[in-house]
Amino acid sequence: MRFVLDGMHDVTDDKLAFAAQIGVEGICASAPEIGNPALGYYDYAALFDLRASVESFGLKLEAVQNVPWRWTYKYMLGLPGRDEKVENFQKTIRNVGAAGIPMMGYNFHAMRFYRTSNTTRTRGGATVTSFESELVKDAPLFTAGPSIDTRLIPPSHRKPIDDEQMWSNITYFLKAVVPVAEEAGVKMAIHPDDPSVPAIGGVARIMRQPSAFQRVIDTVPSP
Repeated sequence: MRFVLDGMHDVTDDKLAFAAQIGVEGICASAPEIGNPALGYYDYAALFDLRASVESFGLKLEAVQNVPWRWTYKYMLGLPGRDEKVENFQKTIRNVGAAGIPMMGYNFHAMRFYRTSNTTRTRGGATVTSFESELVKDAPLFTAGPSIDTRLIPPSHRKPIDDEQMWSNITYFLKAVVPVAEEAGVKMAIHPDDPSVPAIGGVARIMRQPSAFQRVIDTVPSP
């Protein structure tokens, strides 16, 4: 087992120094702000530089977790133009492998609605995030989390998405990207839906129970 600091979106020298000081062995970069966002994928040079920066602090870049939502929503929701987004994800995977990064994390959080509060008080008065399902049981269709611009979704596609449709979308994605990951020598790691509720805003959240992970593994069997 290796101890890794996760959720590092903005990979700065200060954060890397902190990671080294607390004694972790590596970091996981979460949708890092690197390269040229207009490309729609992470290019090799940006990933190589990121790895070199992390290693300069005596740490290992264990994984890149996720890419920006704008690069993913079309294949998550089965929208026109999804093939281009899938191809871009394939490019990211190939570049992750070429840069010597062993793992690529991804998710199917189509609307990324994570919390109902960012200011809940806990022990000692500390502020934490929290989620209460009762507060969003009547959430409007396509209720989205921060940084999600639902205006990008065509009106014709703003309709409830059930489990079956979402499973069809993720199957399409997996069949396209898993063989590329094998070729690139990159392990794939899927994130559970968080919170693990059946749906929010009419959009299914399929990665909510252990059986879902087995289904992902069985969909495209791969080491």
